[in-house]
Amino acid sequence: MIGIILHNNERTLPNDLFVTVNDLNQAGGPAILVNQRINVDQTFALNNVQDDQNGNGNITWTAAAVDGSKSLNATVSVTDGQQVEVTSW
Repeated sequence: MIGIILHNNERTLPNDLFVTVNDLNQAGGPAILVNQRINVDQTFALNNVQDDQNGNGNITWTAAAVDGSKSLNATVSVTDGQQVEVTSW
């Protein structure tokens, strides 16, 4: 398992976010974080990302503004200790 840091990067249009993360290295790509609120410019440590044979994690994240006005998702490869910037725009 590896750990990553999720960072709410909503600086242009400041919004708190609800963030969901799915782990693509686990069978079925289960959600390992569901609707975690992360305030503007704050971080959240996520320590249960499954690593592959090369030590990398593969995740999808979805970030939705708490007011429901917008959302965005992305698929990224991550390494232990990496900071992942999440935003809804």
